Amino acid sequence: MDKKIAQKTWTWQRIALATAGVVVVLLFGRWVWKDAGSSRLRVDTERLLLDTVHRGVFQEFIPVAGIVLPLRSVVIAASEGGKVEEKFAEDGAMLSAGQPILRLSNPDLQLNYLNQEADIVNQIHQIQNMGLLRDQQSLNLRETMLDVEYRIELLGKRLERNRILASTGALSRVELEELEAEHNSLLRRKTLLAKTIEKDSLSTRIQDEQMKNSLNLMRRNLEIARQNLDNLSVKAPIAGQLSGLAAELGESVSRGLQIAQIDDLSNFKIRVRIDEFYISRIFPDQEGTIGYDGVEYRLKIKKIFPRSPAALSKRTCSSSRIFPLRSNAARPFR
Repeated sequence: MDKKIAQKTWTWQRIALATAGVVVVLLFGRWVWKDAGSSRLRVDTERLLLDTVHRGVFQEFIPVAGIVLPLRSVVIAASEGGKVEEKFAEDGAMLSAGQPILRLSNPDLQLNYLNQEADIVNQIHQIQNMGLLRDQQSLNLRETMLDVEYRIELLGKRLERNRILASTGALSRVELEELEAEHNSLLRRKTLLAKTIEKDSLSTRIQDEQMKNSLNLMRRNLEIARQNLDNLSVKAPIAGQLSGLAAELGESVSRGLQIAQIDDLSNFKIRVRIDEFYISRIFPDQEGTIGYDGVEYRLKIKKIFPRSPAALSKRTCSSSRIFPLRSNAARPFR
């Protein structure tokens, strides 16, 4: 006879599944409880930098890359056009102030200077001759005055003697009157000569001043013409390094053309481009630092000027010292 077998409720398969489910639920609950209320990130302790929190001014540094440039550069342009005849220095040479760089030749300018010099010298001689003639005229007037005064003195003495003779009847009345008329005429002539000499002296002073101004103007014109001729010799305006010299012997150089550039290497500046994100934080006289060869230098922003719209509204800052740079945009805590 068959025997009924009772089926077991908890088999070992069910017990294993229940145990695994409980373990999963416990692990999930532990993870939720551990992270509840805050976010956590595991990092290595070697990557952590700890410091004391205190109240003060927030120092925000903007790291940028800059270009080292000479603090002072002078462009050399041709004051007069001409052909390169001599070349005294090469590109990159160190020059002193006034040292020749090029010598140009310009026959038209040289001929014009000679003609102008001859014309000015001729005008100077004419003015000087006019001055001599005027002086001679003044001397003639003074000589005439001396002669009139001498004749007045002689006629005065003669008139006194004739009056005595006329009172005694030894001299006729007509002769006395003629002598008195001649004496009065000389007196009037003396008065007229005195006025003429006075006006001549005034006119002489005015003409001397005008002649002096004219001579000075002509000499200045001659000096300018001589300087234009001297400009054919191109010289270094300051001491420094010559750069950008590309002119060769026999080459024609037009007036106003840039020939080269002199860079003063006694001091430098750094020019950097600042992103538009920091535009509102950059100001003149703001300080920055730069590291070079293990030494840190302090900098100060001297110029801030906007660029074209194509440059994305970036700014260029020039510093009055040298080398890599970070700008300090300081603001207080809030």
